[in-house]
Amino acid sequence: MTVTKLERLERKLFRKVQLAFCGGKKGHIRTAMRDYLNSYSARYVATKEAVRTCKRHSHKSIEQIAKEMNVWQPCGERASVNVSIKKVFPEPGQGGEYDYRPRVWVSFGPENQARQILVRNLLKAIWSVSSRQTMFNDGRNRAVQLVKDYYAEGYQYIVEVDIYRCFQSFDRRGIARFLCLPEKVNDHVLGASSLNLHPSLSCRRDVLYHSPDLSGGTMDLLMGKFGEDWDPAQLGLIEGSKVSSFAAELLLAPICEELTARGAGQVINYADNFLLMAKSNSELRELRNILRKGLHTHPAGPLQVKDLQGIQSSNRPFIFLGYKFTPVGGDLVCTWGPKAETNARKVRREGHRLLSSKMPDARKEMAFQKLVERHLGIVNAFPEWLEGPDLHRKKMQSLERHLHR
Repeated sequence: MTVTKLERLERKLFRKVQLAFCGGKKGHIRTAMRDYLNSYSARYVATKEAVRTCKRHSHKSIEQIAKEMNVWQPCGERASVNVSIKKVFPEPGQGGEYDYRPRVWVSFGPENQARQILVRNLLKAIWSVSSRQTMFNDGRNRAVQLVKDYYAEGYQYIVEVDIYRCFQSFDRRGIARFLCLPEKVNDHVLGASSLNLHPSLSCRRDVLYHSPDLSGGTMDLLMGKFGEDWDPAQLGLIEGSKVSSFAAELLLAPICEELTARGAGQVINYADNFLLMAKSNSELRELRNILRKGLHTHPAGPLQVKDLQGIQSSNRPFIFLGYKFTPVGGDLVCTWGPKAETNARKVRREGHRLLSSKMPDARKEMAFQKLVERHLGIVNAFPEWLEGPDLHRKKMQSLERHLHR
């Protein structure tokens, strides 16, 4: 069977699931979902995407992975547990030392990723995200544009709300009920309890101080060291999974819709970040209370918010999704945020040190090109910052002077 025909069959089954949910009969829904998950065409389409995007390779072909896939049972492929240490800056005005927090996440091979993509595609047939959610709807660019538009309309009282440990806070059984997923599929694809987990090579070398070829005991040691950060992840959504981000969007969509329906202000959601915008303090407090209550009473929760920042008045800058927004008249001017600016400054400082050294000219040229790419990568992450390219060009011209001395 040709790839084109398999893709056409997958779309046919996709529409069958959509129609079943529109009809609302539980028997038809279960049958359509099972047909989709068991279909070779749907499994092939998911595997093709996984193999194309996965950094890890498999000795198995796309056809073999698709034939062997069974989301009703655990997958034997290894999943690598990784740990990175995040530096958390102290709150403004509070001083103190930096707080170092571990972030535990999992990287998957093509077989696990294909299973995750299959379930994600099924969820796309069933549900849709809210119009106020931007992660899968033009991403950060649309979120930034919405912020500017709403501010120009007079929604100039602002507060940002982040969910505390978003993925880990969802209850696995609640996820299955909310998304109408079969429990076995939910356990073996969305959850971590049935995965064939092993510490990654870098984790064994850098975190556990074991040689890469040590075969036993490393997973127990890892869980003992980072248990409080890993245990909740086994109950919620897995960080690093192809399906987790989309599932989280669907789980948060009703809250966005409820906030929008109240008409007291505007809400913008990107992943676990909410920006609430209103025309007065009282309206903003009402929105904030609705959000906190919706998260706390979520059927797959309860979810908690991080310590809420104070309400931002209409004439002060604020940070959202890495951008810094500065009020100018009745509009907002956006630039990169302090974190990106600090990272770019480090790159330039490193460049001045390298290029002013006694390094051979040929190596200086190579180092300069790498520095340009790194600095441009930081600037290009903020396309709504119109002056960014000019700043990049001026800073690189300053660095380039070292090459002609």
